[in-house]
Parts: sequence; C-alpha cells; structure tokens
Amino acid sequence: MNSKVFETLDPRGEGTGVEAEAPSEDLGMIADPFNPEDIDVVTRMMTVDLLLSRARSGMVDLQPEFQRRWGIWDQRRQSRLIESMLLRIPLPNLYAAEDENERWEIVDGIQRLSTVARFIEPDIVSEDGFALTEVRDTSHEAMQYFWIDDSDGRQVLVEVEGLGLAHFFDGAAVSFDRDQRWVASVVPLVLHSMESDASIVETHVSARNFASAMHVHASTEWLSTFAVEEKIANGAELWERRSELFPNLEFIPRTKNQIMRLGAGEHLFLQTQAALSKLNRSVEEWDPKQTPVPSYPFHVRPESESRINEGLFDFDDGSGTTVTFSPHVYLAPPPHRLHFVIRSVPRKMAVIGHVGRKLGIG
Repeated sequence: MNSKVFETLDPRGEGTGVEAEAPSEDLGMIADPFNPEDIDVVTRMMTVDLLLSRARSGMVDLQPEFQRRWGIWDQRRQSRLIESMLLRIPLPNLYAAEDENERWEIVDGIQRLSTVARFIEPDIVSEDGFALTEVRDTSHEAMQYFWIDDSDGRQVLVEVEGLGLAHFFDGAAVSFDRDQRWVASVVPLVLHSMESDASIVETHVSARNFASAMHVHASTEWLSTFAVEEKIANGAELWERRSELFPNLEFIPRTKNQIMRLGAGEHLFLQTQAALSKLNRSVEEWDPKQTPVPSYPFHVRPESESRINEGLFDFDDGSGTTVTFSPHVYLAPPPHRLHFVIRSVPRKMAVIGHVGRKLGIG
C-alpha cells in the first residue's frame, strides 16, 4: 500500500520542499538524553561518485526512521539542483550520523542526495530516472566568470562578476589599483557556461580592465570603435540605408523585419547599429589572402554542435541556398544575438542571418 507524502506550505500557499510532519504518538520526556561531549563532528570532502558508491553498497541510509522521505521535490526543483551542480555552484553541506560500522544515516540532505542518485543512477533509490526540464536560458545567468588566483602556489577559481560582464558585453571593467593583481589592462579569465544540452563548457577568455590612466590611453583604438559616424533614427531607417551605411554587409530577407522593428533609443537598436558598424569595418580591413576571417573587434562565438544539429541556424540566404549561420556576437540586453557568416567570393562580405532573441529558447 502506497503512503502519501504531504508537503508544508509557506504563507503564500506555495510548496516549501519540506515534508509535513505527522503528529507524534510519543510526546513524553526524553528519558536518556545524549552527552554532547560524546559526539565527534568531522568534515569530509566527498565526490558524487563516492557518495553514490556508498549508497549503492548500503553504506548510506537514505531513509532513516527519524528523517523525512525523499520524493518531496517536484521535477522542476530536481532539475534546478542538477543544473546548479553542472555549473559548479556550491551546494549546502550534507549531514550524516555515522554508526560503529561507518554506515551513514542522512540527517540533512535527503532530497538533494536522492535527486542526484535518481539523475545518475536511479536504481539506488528504486526510482525512474529523469532528464533536465526547463533548463534556464544560457545567455548570461548560466555563465560564470572566474579569475585564477595562484598567489599561494595553488590555483583557485575566484568568481568575478564585474570582469565577467566586461567580457560578456565586450566592454571594460574599472578596478582600483590597490592590489597589484588587478593592475593590468587585460585580465585572463575562465568562463564556465552551460549549453542547452546541460553540458558545461570551459573557455579561457579575457576582459579589458582600466586601473590607471595608462590603461585608458592604451585602449584608444578600441574606444574609437564606439563612435558611430552618423545618427540613425530607428531600425526602419537603418534598413533603408543599409547599403550606404554597411557596404561590406549583406542581409538575408528574414532580417528585414527583425531590424525594421527596432525602435528609436532602444538599447537593442543601439547595440545592433554599433555591432553592424564594427563588423562592416572589420570586413573592410580584412585581407582574405592573409587570414580566413577578419580580425574582429568583439568576441565572436560559434554555436554548440548539438544546437547546430537541431537546425536552428539554417536559413535561406536569398538565393535558394541553405546556410548555417553559426558565428554570432552577443547583444544587450541578453539573450539577444547577431548571427552572420563570412564570405570572400564573389567579394569579401559578412552576410547577416539573424538579429534578435537567442534562437531555440522560445
């Protein structure tokens, strides 16, 4: 006979993930209280593999009598936990009581550990496995930027949000020069990002950094790329004058509505205009005999193989030929993109295939 598990609710009536406790049949006084001095508290660093190995061999009790049962969390909460682990976001500690045979009874962490077991090795908890659902957009919030601190002889990843944003938007961070580690015009970073298939990609990138006037002067050429030669009212005017403004760019038919609906003063319109101007200039200065692609003034990224295989970036280029527009740059506000391909014949050009919201996320 299956027993039902009830969940406690918060003041708004939403689930808390905590099992509602049934009234105790024994409300008497504790006859033999424990002595705190008899308890040893030991902290251990455990891998997921080792935890599952112990659970598989029966050395971890996931359902001690005093603990609430697993199964409280819904699919969404379980997916969020696995997603956080894939992003290497630190999780709260697990607490267990160890008996004389070194067998553990989980005191706090039943839902987390059973979720991990169900995702990786569901037989451990005698449950069906599950796949991630409602994976969050991977444009910005699923990205983490880390600075490598090896000042004490060992490499430690320190999360740096400001420098990460500088890289993400191809901008620059402003740092105080109180620490020699930040007195650099370019700071190397490690980017952890999650693809739509929940795989984690680690990329070594860098961010521009201004910690002194010297750093600003060294970036004069980069700063000049933000100058737009002529003020354009809106996306409609940008489209009508595209041949005049961007002689080194071509636009496939589907981009017409994407650009024309950009409104005056919108941040996305300004970002699009600036990105097109930079791309046009880089193609103009490009020598196809020297390099296969231009030297871009911003970060150009390819799409993941799994997303390419979904056909999300395959568009008719206007001549009846289907082209995969994988290379792209980020546009603010996220999650917006500008996708393009580079061609050297019959003339050198960049062909714009998509301007707008990230494809494949609804």
